[in-house]
Amino acid sequence: MKLHHYLFSFKETKNIGEFTTAVTLAVPHQRVTAATMARARLGAGVTSAGVLLAVSYLGHMTMADFQSQADIPGI
Repeated sequence: MKLHHYLFSFKETKNIGEFTTAVTLAVPHQRVTAATMARARLGAGVTSAGVLLAVSYLGHMTMADFQSQADIPGI
């Protein structure tokens, strides 16, 4: 089954300082809703104080396509 893959990037300040993190998320629809962003935030381990920096669309593909290393030279 093909899914829409996104990369969510977050920035947050905690007691130990500032950090950025990112998480990929695959969803069946091509829209990013508040629920999708909340799921990405949870997956990235970011609290509600964290800021969503960017959402990048990676494409419509199967999980096997997404996890493929075919585009990496030498593999």
